[in-house]
Formats: sequence, structure tokens, C-alpha cells
Amino acid sequence: MQIVRGLRNLTDKPVRPVVTLGNFDGVHIGHQAIFDRTIERTERIGGTPVVYTFDPHPLKILAPEQSLNLLCTFKKKMELLTAYGIEMAICADFTRTFAKMHPRDFAAKLMGGLGMETVVVGHDYSFGQGKTGSIDYLKKMGKEQGFSVEIVDAVTVEGSRVSSTKIRELLKNGAVRDAAKLLNRCYSIAGKVVSGHKRGRAIGFPTANLDTP
Repeated sequence: MQIVRGLRNLTDKPVRPVVTLGNFDGVHIGHQAIFDRTIERTERIGGTPVVYTFDPHPLKILAPEQSLNLLCTFKKKMELLTAYGIEMAICADFTRTFAKMHPRDFAAKLMGGLGMETVVVGHDYSFGQGKTGSIDYLKKMGKEQGFSVEIVDAVTVEGSRVSSTKIRELLKNGAVRDAAKLLNRCYSIAGKVVSGHKRGRAIGFPTANLDTP
């Protein structure tokens, strides 16, 4: 998968891009449903599946006091996007200035940089300054600027809507198996291997000590 840091660094526009927008923390089964729709659309039109995402997570900038624990690192997210068939990821630098962009300007920026054929989003997607860009507004921009919009319904498991927040709650409460159902994989963490207390020597096999968030 090609990873591009911002539209300014995109040298060649992808062929008939079908673009999905979002942070996609955890790349859970709700996100996977969006990717499936994105790829399905590209197969129909001979296009390119593209993810437009952000780094860091918007809440890290807009509400740092929440101390948001992300479900996966940026590197892991890119690996997962590749595994699900996304061919290009545009990663925007999320800043307070970026957050103040008017929804119309954001839509125009995307269209000018990518020339997307279709935008695919989840049922609760919002964009632009103060999240004032609703799905209806996105459809309006599509009619004005020449791209279609497809909406993916919420995914539920046992009557509960799948979300990154829900998965964080499950993990916080130790419900790791339930979290795995929503992720469609086992939850994992990443960290640097560091020296520990050498307890592996006492118990008879080596251990790896991870310095994690």
C-alpha cells in the first residue's frame, strides 16, 4: 500500500479513486464493512481504494485531557489497511488549524487533490469545523463537485453497535475475548523490548519485557 503524508505530497492522482474518510482506530469490524464497500465499488468501476485518515487522532489535539488510549499504533493501522485491500492511504496532519476548516473547503480540498469518483463513509460520519459537515452536507457537496456518496450502516454484535469506544471499554474491563469479536482478531499491543528483572532465568525460559503506553 502506498502511504502519502498529506495531499501536498501526492505526485500522481490514483485512477478513479473511491475514498473513505475516518480515523479508523482499531480497524474493527465496523470499519472493515466500510472497506468492503469501498473495494466493492472500485471493482465495479475499475478504480482505486483510498483511505483518507489523520495523525494524530483528533482528540489528542482537541481534547488532550481525555488521555485517549488508541487501540493500535499508526504503523499497525497501516498494516491492517493493507491486509484489507486498501491500495493508498492519505494521512493528513491533524492540527487545530486543520480542525477549523469549513466543511465546504474540506470537500473542495479533497476533490482538488484526489478527484474522487465516490466517497464512502459510515452512518455517523461528520467533518469540518466543529463537525458541522453532516452526511447530508457531504451529499450536497458531491452533487456540486461531481462525486457520489455511499453510506454504510452501523454494524452491531449482540444488539450493541460496534465502535472503537466500545472496544476500549471492553478492554478496560478485561473482556478481551469480547473485544476480539469486535476487532475480528486478537487484541495486541506494541512496545519496545527492555531489560527486566531477569525472572526468566528463575522460571526456566526466556521472557520479553515490553515498555508500553
